This record gives sequence, C-alpha cells and structure tokens, in this order.
Amino acid sequence: MRTATRVSLALLALAAATTPARGQVELVGLEKVHQFYTSDQRRAAAYELNLVSVQFRNEIGRCRDEQIGARMIELEPKIDALIKRLNAGTVTSAAILEREFVVIDRLLAENHQQLAASGWSTRRTGSVLGVAADLSLSARYVVRAAGWTHEQLPADVQKAVDDALALSKRLSADPTNPPSETPAVIEALGKAIKAGR
Repeated sequence: MRTATRVSLALLALAAATTPARGQVELVGLEKVHQFYTSDQRRAAAYELNLVSVQFRNEIGRCRDEQIGARMIELEPKIDALIKRLNAGTVTSAAILEREFVVIDRLLAENHQQLAASGWSTRRTGSVLGVAADLSLSARYVVRAAGWTHEQLPADVQKAVDDALALSKRLSADPTNPPSETPAVIEALGKAIKAGR
C-alpha cells in the first residue's frame, strides 16, 4: 500500500475516532410503534420498537449522570421484553403500550435535561447548539409523556416546557450570545421533570 494512501486512511480513522457521538435529533419513534399497533400491524410495531431500543441504547451511551444511566440500563431489558410480547401477541391494548411509553419518555426527558445542564456547564469545550438540541428534546419528551397519559401538563410544568423550547430556539439562532437566563431555564425544566416523576 502506498504511503500516501496509508496516511489518508490513518487520518480518516483518527477523524472518526475523535468525532463525538452524534446526539439524538428527533424523538425516538414511539408514535410509529403506537400507530402500527392501533392499526393491527403487530409485527411492524415490534420492528419499530426494536429500532427504538437501538436508539435508547445510544442514549445510554450519551448519558453523563450515574443515577439516570442506572435507571436507563434497568429499563432497557423491559423494552426488549415488550418487543417479545408484541411479537407473541400478548400485548392486549394500546393502554399497555402507553403506560410503558410514559416511563421511556420521562426518562429520556430527564437524560436530555441533564445533558443540556452538563453541556452548559462545560460550554467552553462543548457546543451551545448541543445544549439547545438537548433542551428542546427534553421539553418535547415531557410533552409527549403527558400525551401518553391523556392528561394536560400542570401549569408550572407547561411554563417550564415553553420556556425551554423558546430558549432552545434562541440558542440555536445565536449560539455566540446565549441569554443570561439559560442556566435558570435548564434548572427549572429539571425541577419540573423531577416533580412529575
């Protein structure tokens, strides 16, 4: 192999190794699972939940909080068991899925809030855009978890969610000039999530 080719391959490998794991951009596909299940496509629902399981494992890898990470590791086999139940036809109602989905979404909301807090505290080395993305995901998971319960969010939680989504947009629009209230908004969302656990 030529030296130039070796050097090129080595540089590509180094770039791949030093590139941080890309964070989640969209919510995991629980809505698709629910949609397939309610339209009596159980195998498709199980397949989609398998994809969710893979995404969930990726989120475990991104977790920076020991307690949240432990709870995520505990939850992972329960997702796999739910996939088996879908394949076996023993999930008898959408309400069973919804109860499980609330737990998943609340834990992902908590994880992304912690990632936003961690990213903010190390923003000199981290990315403000990453903070914005994690903050938005956390807020959206809170909203979706409430949707699975068919209940409205309490007013204080809704305010924390609205503030987090608005801040996320501001951070994304101008990451070089983050608003002074950023840490307070991140913390308020964390408190709202913990109160709803």
